[in-house]
Amino acid sequence: MKKNIIISICLLTCMVAQMSAQQTSNAEKTDSIMALLPQLSGDERLNAFSTLINLTAGMPAQKEITYQYLNEARRQKNVEAESTALLRLTLIYFSHFDSDSIFIIGEEAIRFARLHNRYDDLFLAQSEIIRRYKAQGQFLIALRKAEEAYAEAKEFNENRFIARMTSAIGGIMNNLDQYDEAMRYWSESIALAKTPGQAPDELFILDHYDFLAITLSHLKRPMESLSYADSIQIELNRLQRDFPDYDLRQFHFYMETHRAMAYADTKQPEQALEAIRRAEEVYDPLWNENNPSFAIQLDNLYAEYNRSIGNYDKTIELFNGILRFEEEAGRESSVAAWKKHIAQALREKGDYKAAVDLYEEYVQKQEELNKEQYYAQIGELRTIYELDKSEMESERRLAALLQQRYVIAGLAFVCFLLAVIVGLTVWSRKRIAVKNRGLYRQIREQDFLADALEREREKNLKLQEMLKSFSAPFTEKDEEDEIYGRLMLLMKERRLYTDSEISRNDIAARIGVSDRRLHDCIKNNTGMNFSEYIISLRLACSRELLAQRGDRLTIDAIAEEAGFSSRTTFYRHFREKYGLSPEEFRKSIK
Repeated sequence: MKKNIIISICLLTCMVAQMSAQQTSNAEKTDSIMALLPQLSGDERLNAFSTLINLTAGMPAQKEITYQYLNEARRQKNVEAESTALLRLTLIYFSHFDSDSIFIIGEEAIRFARLHNRYDDLFLAQSEIIRRYKAQGQFLIALRKAEEAYAEAKEFNENRFIARMTSAIGGIMNNLDQYDEAMRYWSESIALAKTPGQAPDELFILDHYDFLAITLSHLKRPMESLSYADSIQIELNRLQRDFPDYDLRQFHFYMETHRAMAYADTKQPEQALEAIRRAEEVYDPLWNENNPSFAIQLDNLYAEYNRSIGNYDKTIELFNGILRFEEEAGRESSVAAWKKHIAQALREKGDYKAAVDLYEEYVQKQEELNKEQYYAQIGELRTIYELDKSEMESERRLAALLQQRYVIAGLAFVCFLLAVIVGLTVWSRKRIAVKNRGLYRQIREQDFLADALEREREKNLKLQEMLKSFSAPFTEKDEEDEIYGRLMLLMKERRLYTDSEISRNDIAARIGVSDRRLHDCIKNNTGMNFSEYIISLRLACSRELLAQRGDRLTIDAIAEEAGFSSRTTFYRHFREKYGLSPEEFRKSIK
């Protein structure tokens, strides 16, 4: 089969060469092969489509040609070509940012590859689906998909598949600002890709050395970043020796940018400038047609170099140019980050007033982005949570129905059916226990996100206090933050929510604000009304009691100590929020 394909490719190349000996551009080659297509059949026709897809990379015609390739593969019942076509379409839709289509065609590619044991295509398609969820900010769904794919890769015990999924998890951790975890996963991916006895994936290894160097530079650990730049150099030397025709200029560019940033951070401007010049030597302006980040990176390198030599005016000028580009592109998070860079340069220059003004803009924008991200993650988690609750309830109803049917049928087959019922009950309880553990893990994730938002709020309050020292006016929002801070302090120290008779008027009087003012403050800061807020505090308290003293206190005692007026009310609110009873929650903790 492989021999026939090679012969076909050679024949096709010769035929094209005879028809267009003088043609050099991809467009001319594409036209020649399109004219030749009606004369081809079988593997030659499939190979022609494959060549056309490569020649039209990045062009609108690529998608249409790939669909023709897919239809031809299906007509010939060629499993290998059909799997390849589905994977190529998945990659094309990703580059077009067409989320709906990538999920449809990507899932089809995964099902087809799994059905026909095309495991390389399977895990590549799964990686693209995970990348799309990440690009949409749905990090928890992406993490779940990556963990499921990782478990499937472990079943095959194939290190290159495990490495790909380990890398995907590392990327999600990086997006969640869990940098140490991200670097641990990426380092593990490199180790798996270098497993003795298998051919190493050099490009995969280079990519991950690059990820590690970028993250360490972001964390201001320049010497460690520099060491990974050296690792990239070693891999490039080996790859260039084994494959001299490979175009590795972009990796050389990345390597020199890491070195330039590290030297600038360690106040070695001469070495930084030399690294920038080496990066410019391999830089190709055509790269910016598909990815303008190369030009931005060069401007950033020159800005950091000028910063290291104290030329802050040039630094600010370059940063402002990057900021204008990001504003035109509508990338809000990048806009906030570059404003922070400019403010830091202004502070180092000694222009404190301009720095404070820009820091205020940065703090306001960052707070908006943090809230938006927090609520998006909470919404995402709720979606997953509701799906799991629905699935668990369906399983409970199914188990109950099956048990009833088996009991009725047991009149004739008592002994046999008793064994079936026992087995089914054990199985359903195990499944429910697994689901309960999943719900408990999601509850912990909700707590993690809530704690993260609270920490972010406290950091912003501290920064605002610092800005007030520059005589910033006291705003209505500052007053609301102060009221909410007093409310949080009162709840933590006095635990007023444990009083089942407590009212909004009582708390408003203790804080010294009106009833309406307290209601608006709680609504603006938590998205809940007063009753929902108090119930959430009581539920959190009850979970803490179940975790710490669950074996020594009855459920009634825990409900009373948390502030619920009755056991029934406690059960209802607990199951509504978490999808499981207090007893099931206590078992999940164990």
